[in-house]
Amino acid sequence: MRRAEFLAAVTAASVTGARASARLIRSTTRSSIPLTVVDATQAPPSRDVFFAVIGVGQNGTWVHLRRDGILAPCRQHDNGPSGYADYSLRLGRRRAMEVMLPRIPGGARLYVSIGEPLGFPVSDQNVPGSPSGWTPEDPNYRILFDWVEFTYNENGWGGNTTMVDMFGIPLEIALRGSTGVARVGVVPGGRERIFTSLREHPVFSPLVIVFDGEIRRAISPFHGIDNGVFDARYLQPYIDAVWSKYRSDDLKMDAPGYGRFEGRVDESGRLVFMQPGQAAIAFVRPATRDVFACAGALAPRNCGPSPSQECSVQGQIAAALGAAFNRTTLLLGDEIPYCRSENFYRNSATNVYSAAMHAQSRGGLAYGFPFDDNCNEFSSFIFESNPTAVRVTIPPF
Repeated sequence: MRRAEFLAAVTAASVTGARASARLIRSTTRSSIPLTVVDATQAPPSRDVFFAVIGVGQNGTWVHLRRDGILAPCRQHDNGPSGYADYSLRLGRRRAMEVMLPRIPGGARLYVSIGEPLGFPVSDQNVPGSPSGWTPEDPNYRILFDWVEFTYNENGWGGNTTMVDMFGIPLEIALRGSTGVARVGVVPGGRERIFTSLREHPVFSPLVIVFDGEIRRAISPFHGIDNGVFDARYLQPYIDAVWSKYRSDDLKMDAPGYGRFEGRVDESGRLVFMQPGQAAIAFVRPATRDVFACAGALAPRNCGPSPSQECSVQGQIAAALGAAFNRTTLLLGDEIPYCRSENFYRNSATNVYSAAMHAQSRGGLAYGFPFDDNCNEFSSFIFESNPTAVRVTIPPF
């Protein structure tokens, strides 16, 4: 599932989570497929591997997958004495487990952890919190873990590996269906090369988290800014150069379904996109964090179920702008989306984190920032309308 879809599902479910019932949601043969999680790390058998599937089920109810293929509602009283619920399944000595995966229409994550299970704090509205690999106070911080995001509904199975927040484990997805097998993931040896490339860069090196002498993960630049370990003005010279260029030049975008818009920085310092007869769409100058998170000045609006043209176009332009800023292509042409990948990340100051993820991923497909599916042939999103099986593998690293 694309990043924006998952976040939208989380927001909607947070509102309705209080209505979670104790009813178990049982799968049927026609609405479930085998999900296999495989530990191929060749690590000692004493090192346990765990996985948990948590998502938004029917009517906005948060659910977790049990070993018997049942989606059970998440409830606050699942929390143990530590204040965290344990929803993980242990692979054990066989190093693999197959479970039946029912449809989870609101979106889900499959978390994998090595050494010990993750803890999920469930709120009084029965909404489980997400483990944080960028918050030292979170008990999960010291655990080696990662996740994939997906949606499985009547339309099919769609999902992706993601490095938007962090990268710890080089997970691989193999999706089987009527069209064959689609695969995404980090290439062999890619994990070590990702960390090496980041540690060799003086600005990005602090994003690599080491705990007890072992590299646990790299966190995204925007989390690094929040933690005070990344330069909050790193991209400012580039952002300023873009704003300067488009004071005199037009930045153009053909918004699918809505026609051509042209943007220029006005006297008040806003980048304003116009189309004759339509409302103006304006963006204030973003900060470095806004770029890396595709948030703040570059956030798409929440349009609701019946979006206006203005809101729909604003979302399209925000995504294209966010991607072009991260890939630092806005000085190379005057149209967005800019999809010539040979020119991505070429500026002296650029998203080195995302570039490293793409360089070490199968086919160059990755999610290094929230709108990395702009020019969607470069994201790690895969989809099958008639899925028959999903396999998630932890390769040797």
